[in-house]
Amino acid sequence: MKKIFFILIGSSILSAICHALGYHTLIKYIGYISLFVSLALSGVLISGDRMRANTSSGTGYNKDSFLYVFLFALPFLILNFT
Repeated sequence: MKKIFFILIGSSILSAICHALGYHTLIKYIGYISLFVSLALSGVLISGDRMRANTSSGTGYNKDSFLYVFLFALPFLILNFT
């Protein structure tokens, strides 16, 4: 829980600094790239057959790692659309 809180607070501070300095294009790129990486890590962008094969092999990686990247992207995406 602390890790999620620190990621969200850190990315909020970073996005606020970028917004204050006027780096709106950087905010857009960081938000979209982080969103795409989180979608790729979650398995949304692959086929169902590949997803079934990946879950049955049991590789042992953290399956919630996409959540950390998505929470990093969230403040950037909010600033991008406001």
